[in-house]
Amino acid sequence: MSDSLPDRVGPAVSQRHILSVCRTCRRHEGREPGVETLGECLADRLAALLADSSLEGHLVLRRVDCLSGCRQPGNVSLSAYGKLKLRFNRVGPDHAKQLSILARLYAASSTGDVLAAAEALGLGESIASVITPSDIAASWEWLTTDGHRTLVPMKDGVLHKAPAAIANHEHP
Repeated sequence: MSDSLPDRVGPAVSQRHILSVCRTCRRHEGREPGVETLGECLADRLAALLADSSLEGHLVLRRVDCLSGCRQPGNVSLSAYGKLKLRFNRVGPDHAKQLSILARLYAASSTGDVLAAAEALGLGESIASVITPSDIAASWEWLTTDGHRTLVPMKDGVLHKAPAAIANHEHP
């Protein structure tokens, strides 16, 4: 994965994408008054990385009170209408650059399937959930090969289009 990902992701970005960051993660841990939470620090770094992006108006950074991952603090999600919703946990400010790159790739993707990119960026272990949108939920299934799970498009119970990772026998 290249660190020199272009800022412009092209005309495929036509809808609003949401990058949500739990700002309350680890809120119960002892900390000095005025010290930001893990999520607040991450959101600040993401805001700085995305500030000069051509995604303005297409990618919204939301600081939310909870993403329901309290047992595994450091929760972030990527979502957009008609796309997979991805939630990550155990991420912090040191993952901001990778998450900003992934957000750009997500915005450019027609399906939101950026799982292989997440793995390549070192975020694979942090994938907590993948939620299919209701309009395509029946057409995606988990395929397990050699102990590795990959989300694949299915049509009438048959693999519809093999992702490059499966076709090349690579696994996230």
